[in-house]
Amino acid sequence: MNISPNNVTQHIIEAIQTARNAEFCRDINTLQEILQGVAELHDRLNESFLEFENPLRAELFRLYGFYLTFAGRAKNKKDFHLRAKDALTIAIELFEKENLSEKAAESKVILAFAYWNNGEVPNAEALLDMVEMEFSENKFHPVNLQIKINRMMLLCWAERLTEAQEISAEILKSLDFCNDMRLRAMYHAEAAILFHHSLKYSKSLIHFNETIRLAKEAKLLNFLALNYNNFSLFYLDNNNYGKAHFYSKQSLEILEEIGHIGWIPHVLDSRANIYLAEQKFKTAQNYIEKSLEMFQKSDDFKGLAAALWTKCLILLRQSQTEDALLVFGELEVVALQNIGEVAARKYAKLLSNQIYSLNGSGYEKEIPGFKKFLVTRALHTAKGKKTEAARLLGFAKHQNLSDILKNQFPGLYESLGYSERGSRSDKNIEKAVKAAKIKVKAEKNKVREETVRKERSVVAKLDLGGKMLSFSWNLDTEQYSTFYFNANVMRSFDLNEGAVVVVVPSDEVVPGDSVVALDGERFVYGKVCHDSFSKVFFLEWEGETVFLTAENIIGVPTAYQSITETKSELIEFIKL
Repeated sequence: MNISPNNVTQHIIEAIQTARNAEFCRDINTLQEILQGVAELHDRLNESFLEFENPLRAELFRLYGFYLTFAGRAKNKKDFHLRAKDALTIAIELFEKENLSEKAAESKVILAFAYWNNGEVPNAEALLDMVEMEFSENKFHPVNLQIKINRMMLLCWAERLTEAQEISAEILKSLDFCNDMRLRAMYHAEAAILFHHSLKYSKSLIHFNETIRLAKEAKLLNFLALNYNNFSLFYLDNNNYGKAHFYSKQSLEILEEIGHIGWIPHVLDSRANIYLAEQKFKTAQNYIEKSLEMFQKSDDFKGLAAALWTKCLILLRQSQTEDALLVFGELEVVALQNIGEVAARKYAKLLSNQIYSLNGSGYEKEIPGFKKFLVTRALHTAKGKKTEAARLLGFAKHQNLSDILKNQFPGLYESLGYSERGSRSDKNIEKAVKAAKIKVKAEKNKVREETVRKERSVVAKLDLGGKMLSFSWNLDTEQYSTFYFNANVMRSFDLNEGAVVVVVPSDEVVPGDSVVALDGERFVYGKVCHDSFSKVFFLEWEGETVFLTAENIIGVPTAYQSITETKSELIEFIKL
């Protein structure tokens, strides 16, 4: 089915409906076939299809503009984004002329997407601002949802993660009212990336799996491939190189099968990063050169900048600093000329985290400065999470980093914009008690609940030093360990005081079981969660995701006794 000026109106309407279905499925081959007649008239669109009413012409040009910007990126077609802007501008003018504000707004969102695909981030953001003002009162309208999803994507790219998370929360409130599977999939895809960048891995995993489910259900192969690539980066950051390779290969195979070569350099960039993490520099270099060769034949300037940054990192890791700086100079030209100052500053900040600037103070004074640089870089990369920062620094215990911050760089953590978790020092408790005396009973309860909420959970190995242990039932194993659980942890068992807990090894744990596990040098406790798609087991501890393996699971809490009873020579345990 092809559209031309000679078609009758009914034929045009049928073709447009087929094109809309193809738009939903991201089927650019069908769109190309249907819109071939429109493409042949591109240089005189304003003078074409005049025999049809304006709403019909506008929808035709909207679909054509969508096809151009999507195909331009998917198939590496130069100038498609510029042609898309032409078609979408005409569509917007026609829709507005007929007072069809919703269709005009929808076209503007696609136009913003065209700007984004071409690397013109400030223009994309300004256009979204304008459309958002028109639909600010109707929060549940699909156009408003499109705007918010695109804005969340822009904020995430700019590393404004807190703002992006606020928008994500707004979208969730209206998502139940959205029947458009495409929009739901778009939201989950962008939310997965957002929470990945925010190091909230459990939330990211949930969104990734929902995205993949929706993509498979709607048979959106291109969308599935892109999310497999993002999934590979998720596993890369979790040091699971096997799964990172697996999903990047899956992505590459699908893109090659459907012929969407414009996305292939993105996957090649991802593969280069995986090999870089494995310190296989030659292989990483080969992949990034292939990626750059493809990007330089397209108008995908954001992708080109990202690939140039990967090449910088590969060179820096091999101490080829001079070559890395030459590549970075090329990156900054691409960013400033084609994306904007925001992108240039983004990559300049990334480079500043990689290179230490000597201050000329001599060896003895330079060493502390370099140490401070390393600690600062790790904290920034870990978004202030000390456990992750300690891992990046290669410390066996995260307490090592805490000691360094306290003894060598006091105030550094706070100066970087991070804050310590609340603690229950005696002084703070005393102040809370004094304040409570002048409040009513309800206020006392509120203070007590807040104190409980802020208390940190503690699980620690406890050596009972030869004390005799007995059990109120027949414990059919002598293989067990004893741990201290503080009151905050014991509240999960509906108990309000610290306890000594017996943990029994288990050959098999299932989702919902409570387990103790070893995460680095710390012990953690929580209920086992399982992701059926990626086959990953994990638990939540103090707001962090801890991945579980057969090697780091210690066992299942089985019995307890109040910590005060450890003073006795005989400790009688109660079954949990």
